[in-house]
Amino acid sequence: MGKIAQDALKSIMEKYKPIFILTANNVDKIIEPLQSRCKGFMFNLQSPPKDKCIERLRMIIEKEKIIISVPAIEKIVGVNYPSMRDMIKQLQRLSLEKESIEIADVKLPTDIYKELYNKIKTGNLQEVRKEWIERGYVLRDVLKEFFELVLVDTFTKKANIIQTIAETEYKMAVGCDEDIALFYGVIKMKALMKE
Repeated sequence: MGKIAQDALKSIMEKYKPIFILTANNVDKIIEPLQSRCKGFMFNLQSPPKDKCIERLRMIIEKEKIIISVPAIEKIVGVNYPSMRDMIKQLQRLSLEKESIEIADVKLPTDIYKELYNKIKTGNLQEVRKEWIERGYVLRDVLKEFFELVLVDTFTKKANIIQTIAETEYKMAVGCDEDIALFYGVIKMKALMKE
């Protein structure tokens, strides 16, 4: 939640005195006025063992009747560990794309984002946007990976592209719609890549 949204929530909390339960992966990103109105609880931050992740995925696979090989399940856990959320998202995406999932179908998130980056350099931006929407990519992760890829690329306007990425990240951080911000950033990036 960006600062603008947090300021709006602060106003609601001051006016109506409602009860909220807020969760955050990074408490430092919550503005101090909200933190002061909340009672904080820290939960065990230990990651579940990989065998428990596999067990959980198998339960989902069985309930959803997904056809997947055992090595593919293990690779999903391996490439996404310790994020159970990412494991489930990748399983869901693959099950929508494939009737039967094999180990070769499971890719590292960085490989997926690199394919997207290459499509931006050479392809139709509408198709790129359609892909990140349909596959449910975490757009801030996509943007961070684009930054890493630009760093090792050979553009003459590399600094301008990095500035565009930074501006896009800022827009996302302050509450701008991530899809709109990323698409606008990608349009600017592609134009700079051609120069």
